[in-house]
Amino acid sequence: MFRQTLQNQTDIDKRIRILYTDNYMMQPVVVRLPDEERRLLKIEAQTQGVPVSEVARKAIKNYLKKKPRQLSGAEVLIKWATRAEKYKSRSKDKNLSTTYKKYLYGPLSPKFGYLWRDKKK
Repeated sequence: MFRQTLQNQTDIDKRIRILYTDNYMMQPVVVRLPDEERRLLKIEAQTQGVPVSEVARKAIKNYLKKKPRQLSGAEVLIKWATRAEKYKSRSKDKNLSTTYKKYLYGPLSPKFGYLWRDKKK
């Protein structure tokens, strides 16, 4: 009876461990620190009354929260599209894929337009 109760208790412990590790899994990471940083880390852990690993975890977490996140490709495209909305085309042409030369090199070009305008006179 007592042995069966122990067996049931260990089964429950195993289930709890599995649930705990599934939801909060930690992987070991080796970090090599200079003596000074390690000493400061130990002092901070002693003052807080927590293990050194906990202080290191909190420091890494705080660093990653403050670090700006890199945007994904889709987020960059959306950002560019919203910026482009400010600069709506003032031209009458809606299809610049076929008339772009007129604006770059032709009569509507700010740089070369004078060449075309002078020819018409």
